[in-house]
Parts: sequence; structure tokens; C-alpha cells
Amino acid sequence: MDATHDSPEFERKERERTFHNDRFADGSDAWVPASYSLVEKSSAFFEQQIMSRSQGGIVLEYGCGPGTYSFDLAQQATRVVGVDISEVAIERARARAQRMQLTAKTEFHVMDAEALTFPDATFDLVCGRAILHHLDYRGLLHLVQHPKFPQSISLGIISKLFTVDLARVVKNVKTNPFVRKKAENEFMQRYRRLALGEKVSLLKLAPNALLMNLSDENQPQLLETMLNSPNCSEGVVLRFINRHGERSSLYVALDNSPWHMNPAVAAAVAHDPEAPIKIILKVIPYLGLAGLQEMFRDDSTHQIVRDRIREYLEQRHPLKGG
Repeated sequence: MDATHDSPEFERKERERTFHNDRFADGSDAWVPASYSLVEKSSAFFEQQIMSRSQGGIVLEYGCGPGTYSFDLAQQATRVVGVDISEVAIERARARAQRMQLTAKTEFHVMDAEALTFPDATFDLVCGRAILHHLDYRGLLHLVQHPKFPQSISLGIISKLFTVDLARVVKNVKTNPFVRKKAENEFMQRYRRLALGEKVSLLKLAPNALLMNLSDENQPQLLETMLNSPNCSEGVVLRFINRHGERSSLYVALDNSPWHMNPAVAAAVAHDPEAPIKIILKVIPYLGLAGLQEMFRDDSTHQIVRDRIREYLEQRHPLKGG
């Protein structure tokens, strides 16, 4: 939703626009805050990276000013698009493109960097310098998940995200896999320190990749939350059943979920010597004829279970030689 003219969000963006209009109004391309000189080495590395990755591609310079990198990128890229909130900066960038005879390879737009209007997958590379601290948090969250946004910057943003948004980054399969892994590791580090209620809230929306990392969880409420999550997969449940250590809390949670009706889960339960009789009786209808006959003939099977299998099979498949 767009910010209204009397909202704090609108006022923040107006301050940004006015600041940058004033900044570029004197005709100087070189003016930057003195503190930016502290990152000269990292800036040089960043420039090297974007130049090497722009070859033959379509590039977006985010917060381009009067063309911070656009004209150098145009020497490598097929096309460069620059956006900035400052009308003055964009006017100067367009004038510079004409002087350099690069209008065929560049275009510049006055645009809110937090509300871009380009279709998805338009660009092969998205880059920008000294812009993240000007953006709203939602803008940062969007950028860090963009597959073409520089990996080194995205990795640096991950630790600044809220824990719930780390889960969203992990879930987004379009996000750079290294960024997703960093978000996954950051989530797991924080998860261990959270209170029970916070963990429950996070697990309700945690993607399958995060649930797979929690196979050692024993807290009954958390286990039940995970098993009843729409993101929980057969693989997660099987990992819980096949794990080493105590599993009584797991079977309590499993009894309160629909997973006992899954054939693969039912088979894993049937083969677990620590599975309680109650849950084994519950999975009998989902084991299949061959599995039931095998369990029936196994001398280690409890008599209560064998009696229930006999009853079940006689109702559906008369048991020969029983």
C-alpha cells in the first residue's frame, strides 16, 4: 500500500528525496559523506565484482544518483537501468548519457526503490552503493531475497533481519542458496535461545528445511506444533522416528497428528522397537497386507498387537493357516 501524504512513511521518503535533490543540485558528482571514505577498499572490491558479473547482461543500478556505476557498467552490459528517488539526480544522469552517447544502452527513472515497477526476472544483476541505510526494513527484506542482488551484501544483511523473516528467506527457493543457508544458520542459533511461546509461533510457519534441523527436539508442545505444520514433510517425520535417543514425547505428538496414516511413517513405527503399543495399534490399517503378515509372524511382536492384526486381517483378508 502506498504511503499517504500525512503518514510518517511519506514524510521519510520526502526527506530522502529533498536531501538527494539538494545533494546533486550543485553539479558535483563527487560529493559523498566523509565517513564513506572508510570503506574505500571494500568499495573497490564491490566495483570489481559487479563489473565482472555485468558482462552481456541487463543491469539495474539501485539508487543510481547521477549514474554512480551506470556508465562504467554500460561498457560491459547489454543494457543498464538506473533508478533514484531524486529528480535532480535522474535529470543529470540522462544529460550525462546524452553527452556520452550512451542513451541506447542506458535509461534512468525517478522511482521509489521500495516500490519498483519492473516485472519479475527483468534483470541479470542488481547493484547499488551506499543505499541500504536509506531504505525501509521491508525494502531490505525484499532485496536480500532477490536472486540477482549481490551475495556479499545480502549475507551482511541476514544478521539484521527479524527471526520470523529469516524463516521467510529460507523458504524462498528463488533466493541465492548461500544466502538461504546463512539465514538457516542464523535462525537455528537464535531458536535455541527463545522462550517456548516464541518457538511455537515460529514453528507454525517454519519451512521444511528448518524443521529438518530440529529432529532432536523433545519438548511435547513443539513436537506437536511441527507435526501439525503444513510445511512438515514425510522426511521430517521419518527423521524424528529414526533418530537416536528418547522418543516417547514424539509418539505422544504423533498420536495427535494425522501422520500415523502415512504408509511410510506407519512402516517406520512398526519397525521401531521403542514404539508404544498404542501407536502401533493405530497404524495397523495403514501398513499393507505384506507388512501386517510380516509383523504377525515376528516372534518379537507383542501378543496384543498380533491379536489386533489377526482381527484386522480376518475382517479383510482371511488369514490362511492362522
